Amino acid sequence: MFDYQRQAEVRRLLFRYVESPSLRHLRDPKQIDRLAEEILSAVDRTPSVWAKWDAARGELLKAAAKTWIPIEDLAAFLNGLPGPHLTQTDVAQRLRAFQEEPYADLYPDERVKDACLARYAAELEAGTELPAIVGALQEFAVEEEERLDREQRERWRTKQEADRLALERRFLSGADCKWTPLEGSKAVFMRRNGRAFRLSPPRRSDGSCTGSRSRQTRAICSGSTRRAARQTRSSTRWPMSRSGADRGHICRYGAGRFFRRSHANALKLGGVRSARVGPSGKAVGGVEDGASDLA
Repeated sequence: MFDYQRQAEVRRLLFRYVESPSLRHLRDPKQIDRLAEEILSAVDRTPSVWAKWDAARGELLKAAAKTWIPIEDLAAFLNGLPGPHLTQTDVAQRLRAFQEEPYADLYPDERVKDACLARYAAELEAGTELPAIVGALQEFAVEEEERLDREQRERWRTKQEADRLALERRFLSGADCKWTPLEGSKAVFMRRNGRAFRLSPPRRSDGSCTGSRSRQTRAICSGSTRRAARQTRSSTRWPMSRSGADRGHICRYGAGRFFRRSHANALKLGGVRSARVGPSGKAVGGVEDGASDLA
């Protein structure tokens, strides 16, 4: 049974135990002893397929998984511990089993292999015992990985800066290029067919932007939004429940003025018969051909 399987089994037993709503049951010494026996039965008494490996051997090999210590040296040291004889195949396959455990992250980094082997040879020559070498190589491997990661990030930043400067020089030379940030400006620039464009960050929440020709650019960026707003304002209707030829609708014109337009009366009178609608919804007054009242 792997470590994550033991942990999952213990969690399952603990959650099942604390589900009891009775505090007396949770504090009962007999129930606690029973829970301890269940945990031991589920974790420690499970037979392992690795019969040659005890806890001490397994912990040392697991600690040495990312240190690049040679397998033959590990096997020689582990055979000096109490337990059955281990071959190099036993050690190599047990190490692979540790590395393939879920979420273990025990594979060594190829970038630090040469440095770890050189450090291992130096420690052996100094007479350091293997458990101490394992701990020293763990710290050394972590430091080397961090150093290599910093160098990689620095190379990436240098390359990005070089590409940015090359693109900026291309734009300033008059050649066509994609969107390019310039030094000291928040806008980005592009040149297409010898014509320069600028795109600035929005200043308002409506998504408007500015370009080399600001009116055209703003119309392109926010024209759809403004058009939709105009259509919404001009097409606002409040339907009225009327019957017959007197059925009409109410249109909104200006600030707070409402008019009822009857299509049937308009056909009969040859014009528009309008009436202001009061707060109660009834017509307050009317004007024949009420277009003058709209003005």
